[in-house]
Amino acid sequence: MDEKATSYLVELGHAQNDTRYEFMRRMRAGEITNYEPYLQNPKTYINYLIVMAIESVQTETLAKLHEPLVMRELIANGTAKDHYPTWAKEGTRDIQYTLAIHGYCSDILIHSKHRGVRLQVAKNYPEYTELMMDYAGDMARDEWYAIHELLMSQNHPELRLLKRFLKYKKPSGSNYRILKSKYKAVLTQPNVIEKTMTDYQLFQAGNVLWKRNVAGCGIHCIQYAKKKLPEGMTLTEEDFDYLKGMDNTWDVDNYMTKYDEPIECVSGI
Repeated sequence: MDEKATSYLVELGHAQNDTRYEFMRRMRAGEITNYEPYLQNPKTYINYLIVMAIESVQTETLAKLHEPLVMRELIANGTAKDHYPTWAKEGTRDIQYTLAIHGYCSDILIHSKHRGVRLQVAKNYPEYTELMMDYAGDMARDEWYAIHELLMSQNHPELRLLKRFLKYKKPSGSNYRILKSKYKAVLTQPNVIEKTMTDYQLFQAGNVLWKRNVAGCGIHCIQYAKKKLPEGMTLTEEDFDYLKGMDNTWDVDNYMTKYDEPIECVSGI
């Protein structure tokens, strides 16, 4: 029996008996010389292949297996990039979305048939906003919400596109109050004093201009947090700067626990 066949059988024994963690240890120690038992049986040894992808081992061979879980790890690690254009064109929605969220193949993925993929591309690259809006066509309900989410994510949405969106009929129950207020803020010309003020100072003064440089999601989170404050308290500049980078009220609620009353005060202990 030649050396290659022997190494195959030895490694097959390990594959059938070793844990994933032992596999990782041996791989990092350079003890594995033959990966064929794993590569020839991807369904059986998928967890081992994922480890290989994470560790950037045999990446070209792994890419050709077309295993979605492995492909996602290769993308996350930025390896086997020659395959990305093909995956962007022919991959599943999940693979396309993984490419989009990591910023790859935006010129291909902006034309994806999957709205969520196009939305992620436009979030990463705001210059695609207009094309995203063009794809929305007559702005059906789901398309309206996608464009709303996109514009809400941008610190400085293009004014003409914001104006274009505000002209569309909004779905029943929806609200674009924040985007309208941001549009108003961008159109408002600051006076001499206002030009010297920070966004936080403008916020403290109740001046709409504080919204100029904050994304719609950040505006919503700041306003939500302000309402959650105990009576008599105000958001600090540190709070303001942190909250303007948030995009959901769940994270705001977690952040605002810092203002909760101590247990001793609540219980009277």
